[in-house]
Amino acid sequence: MFALRQLHSQFVVKVPEPITSFEGKTIIITGGNTGLGFEAAKYYLKLKASRVILACRSLEKADKAKLELEQSFPISGHIVETWQVDLSSYASVIQFYEKARSLPRLDVLLLNAGIMTKEYRVAEDNESTITVNVISTFLMAFLLMSKLKETASFFGTTPHLTVVSSDLMIYSHL
Repeated sequence: MFALRQLHSQFVVKVPEPITSFEGKTIIITGGNTGLGFEAAKYYLKLKASRVILACRSLEKADKAKLELEQSFPISGHIVETWQVDLSSYASVIQFYEKARSLPRLDVLLLNAGIMTKEYRVAEDNESTITVNVISTFLMAFLLMSKLKETASFFGTTPHLTVVSSDLMIYSHL
């Protein structure tokens, strides 16, 4: 049954492309250097987002993604930034929050970063996938909720907080 639903959703259902303008808006995407996060960054730039922040563990990989985005969307007015955050470290998440709360606005927080490992590893006294995919993801959400609310109140907008969750990445060959 799963396979039939998957085939139907991929080949029959046509999801309309978004047309809402994100002009003037600031977007943070964790794991924005690859996969769904990178594709989301493309869409936000296509929809005229003013500032897209790729929040990634590896600044080297993030900078490579930033360059590709800037080459694909050479329109002036877009700012693509790379900020480091390691979700296996609560201190890194808190440090990221300290930097992000100084932003003039935060309209979208897309929490996409995640890991899947075959080895048992410990991070912050928990199994690493729990730390990264659950605890740190929601720590970041809770910390930045106040910034999203502040933006909504000051600019009269509706902020967006999205948590990406899927096990289908095991079928991808990115």
